[in-house]
Amino acid sequence: MSHFQMNMQRAFSYTHQQHIFLFLLRFNGHLESRF
Repeated sequence: MSHFQMNMQRAFSYTHQQHIFLFLLRFNGHLESRF
């Protein structure tokens, strides 16, 4: 695997983690607003 591919994969996994984190935050806010 080339250096460029490694960087792309690392950047993708990082943004993917952020996406999941934001989704969980929004999900928590949604639950709190319902109860």
